Amino acid sequence: MKIISIFELSKGSLFAVKYEEEDLDALEVLQEQWSDVEFLREFFNKYKKDY
Repeated sequence: MKIISIFELSKGSLFAVKYEEEDLDALEVLQEQWSDVEFLREFFNKYKKDY
């Protein structure tokens, strides 16, 4: 596991985790998911009762 600083201008304040066996860090995974319309549709349908 590797800790990656997200913002260069404010180092030491916000981080993402990157596992060695993964190509993307946690922030990159979220950015891909939030850009995927099908993922969002399934997510909001699955958790509709929670919002």
